[in-house]
Amino acid sequence: MRHAFVTGASRGIGRAAASALAAEGLVTWLGFKEREDAARDLASEIARGGGEARPLHVDVASPESCKEAIRTIDSVGPLVAFVHAAGVHEELSMLRGNEAHWRRVVDTNLTSFYSLGVHVARSMMRARGGSVVAIGSVVGRCGLEHSAAYCASKSGLVGLVRSMSRELGRHGIRVNLVSPGWIETDMTRGRPVERVLARIPLSRTGTPEDVAACVRFLCSEGAAYVTGAEIPVAGGLDM
Repeated sequence: MRHAFVTGASRGIGRAAASALAAEGLVTWLGFKEREDAARDLASEIARGGGEARPLHVDVASPESCKEAIRTIDSVGPLVAFVHAAGVHEELSMLRGNEAHWRRVVDTNLTSFYSLGVHVARSMMRARGGSVVAIGSVVGRCGLEHSAAYCASKSGLVGLVRSMSRELGRHGIRVNLVSPGWIETDMTRGRPVERVLARIPLSRTGTPEDVAACVRFLCSEGAAYVTGAEIPVAGGLDM
């Protein structure tokens, strides 16, 4: 059996991505930090649909926890797909910001992808290939008020993904970035959306399933010649 690992799988984009990969027949590991009940509920839902999923605790901000998570998966079977959907967005003005806030956001959104990527790459080399997908954001390109740490972390993923794709391509490992726009998740719920809608050519906000469809493609053989790419899933908001 081939295995996939999705961080942030207990809700939002991560949950939708995990469901999509499980539907492709991959044994999907559901990475969670605190929402174990939600991860177990998703595993049960996937099982009812004929798939297989396994909750896996991981603190992505801890390099040791990242290493242990990949070791756990490796002990069972080859890892061929990895989706890093875990992330945090804490609004805070630069004028009121502090080092702790910066480190918390950047460590969770960016440094964790590097920490996990090192061990994922070694695992995929043993499997002779695989697909790595990071979830970024269109604001990594355009910036956002009161979100310097978040935007910097998402922008950093652009360079990291491209560097990884160049280094790992010879091993059959593809690395890509999916950058969502305004997606209806816990992160955006309750925020005023009218001004954003006016800038979206498709005249609607996105869903986690919209993003998961792109992730599913990038982890498939249909994307066998796609690496180092950044794909916006934003309804045109990024233009």
